[in-house]
Amino acid sequence: MSQFTLEIDSPLSRIPQRTTHKPVVVLKFGGTTVGSTPDEGRIKTARLLIADYLERGLFVVPVFSAFRRGRSGSSEKVSITDRLQSYASIIEGADRFEDGVATFRRLLQSPHEGMLHDLKLQDDRELRAELDGEIDHLVKTAALCCRAHESIPSLDAELITGGERLATRILSAYFNRLHADGRFPLRTARVTGAEMGLFTDSTFRNASIDWSRAVEHAREVLLGKYLEAGVLPIVTGFDGIYDPKFIELATATSNGDLSTSVGAPTDSTDAGKTFLAAYEKAGFKEPAAAYGGYSYDAANAIIEALKTSLKDATDAKSAREATIKAMSSVSFDGVTGKVGFDEFGDAVSRVLTVYKVTDGKWVADKTDTFK
Repeated sequence: MSQFTLEIDSPLSRIPQRTTHKPVVVLKFGGTTVGSTPDEGRIKTARLLIADYLERGLFVVPVFSAFRRGRSGSSEKVSITDRLQSYASIIEGADRFEDGVATFRRLLQSPHEGMLHDLKLQDDRELRAELDGEIDHLVKTAALCCRAHESIPSLDAELITGGERLATRILSAYFNRLHADGRFPLRTARVTGAEMGLFTDSTFRNASIDWSRAVEHAREVLLGKYLEAGVLPIVTGFDGIYDPKFIELATATSNGDLSTSVGAPTDSTDAGKTFLAAYEKAGFKEPAAAYGGYSYDAANAIIEALKTSLKDATDAKSAREATIKAMSSVSFDGVTGKVGFDEFGDAVSRVLTVYKVTDGKWVADKTDTFK
């Protein structure tokens, strides 16, 4: 989960300031939270965290990714985004085109059926009709792309974002049911990235925020249509803003904005300083930025696993399976801190840092262990 805060009374747009000056807290929840059951705690933690901020009198915008469950790389892993990205191989890999389409539909329906059951929404007919319509749209779009025998960027983008749309439909209904039962402070509404002012390039890829348009649009949508109307917007997922590019695009209006990132600042540890010095000496065109250290640690984690998996591997396939298994035993002190993985394949590090834009740069504001 990541979080950042937008100060509503900062001079970000030409829209007249409203009477309220409450900050907006944006909470991002990943696919493993969406794919968890209420008994597993992650979805319950999300609900309680959102409610806590609301009860403190803050505006809250929760953002959810697509359904994901199981350890990365394992046969038990279920990732809706992966399935949507693999639509062509799923459909065209069947003996008959119709069978491939049916398989693709089933792979989308089954996890969300389980989600409805876990959240006790299986009797919500209106929600079921919405999900059936969305899945039918995704299946028909995938079939159309396969029939065309070429990639259609706008349709590919529609497919890949389908998992978030399905997840937010379900979670919006879930929170609304809890609200009706008196167990959640507000009713909710599902909001897409487009409504929030998120835009893609001309080929419908590389989603980002076009700050020349998005700030005014997002402020009007967030405040006017939802937050000031007492409605909690459940938003389809997007990544964090902790990156130098954010400041470049937002210019001086970004001053004071907050973001979070996993781990301690790279330049705050001896290992991190050594990495950054070596990176600069190598003369790379792009800066290490927010994720350079993580990429370095990720590569070293794979290398550590390969030291075990390649010993007895007879071919590429056996090496791959052995490497996935070996990753569960990887443990070392990296540039970003302790590197290791839990039973879901998620990083074991619980350290988070809050960054604040100060004088045109991201500056660490607070580092602590997430509890």
